[in-house]
Amino acid sequence: MKNIKQLISLLLLMIGAVSLTSCQDEVMTTHTYRAMVPIFLEMSDIRAKTITVAPPQELDNPGKIYLYGDYLLINEPTKGIHILDNTNPANPVNKNFIPIEERGLGCQQQHPLRGQLCGSSGL
Repeated sequence: MKNIKQLISLLLLMIGAVSLTSCQDEVMTTHTYRAMVPIFLEMSDIRAKTITVAPPQELDNPGKIYLYGDYLLINEPTKGIHILDNTNPANPVNKNFIPIEERGLGCQQQHPLRGQLCGSSGL
């Protein structure tokens, strides 16, 4: 009877030792993510600004394309919006450019838990 108690105690000790050593987490790879953080403005700030329309410019790095009536609105991230007349879809005409100020392209604030927040206006 004494041998059985010792055997059970030894068996429980071995199971406990094996189960505690198998709980290690080894990180083999790391991943870096880029997150876009929205930049908010007060409506009064937006209404107070004067929107300027500039002459047409060449598209260097076109982004998303929006169709509004006979016009194509093509954003160029961090620069502005190109306005093209699409009356003749085979030959759209570059009409104007609306520059967008580069407010908030860098890191603009600290988040108490996540550290520095970086935003991009990427229309």
